[in-house]
Amino acid sequence: MDPKKIALAIVFLASEKACGINGIVMFVDGGTDALLNMEKVY
Repeated sequence: MDPKKIALAIVFLASEKACGINGIVMFVDGGTDALLNMEKVY
């Protein structure tokens, strides 16, 4: 995983744009989790 993408997620969560976000799990894995879960559905 690219450290820059992790840093961008942290910067976003610390910004005013994320003021309404709380109590979530945010995956920063390049979409790997979404691909694995999609395979389970289909």
